[in-house]
Amino acid sequence: MPIKHIKAAAELYAVSVDWLIGISGDWEQNQMVDQQRDLLSSFHRSRVNHYSKIIAEQIQAENAT
Repeated sequence: MPIKHIKAAAELYAVSVDWLIGISGDWEQNQMVDQQRDLLSSFHRSRVNHYSKIIAEQIQAENAT
């Protein structure tokens, strides 16, 4: 199948080309969704870093006693 037909189908159905040809399980092709995912990923990384610091402080406090 010509690439231009694959691209046209992806645009018509508003899905990613990767999803259409089976490379990705993520079908959405929306910049806003990408931005929201980036924001959520940033929040998650921040939370993980915060908890890691708290755990490290708890370990230090336990070792000090």
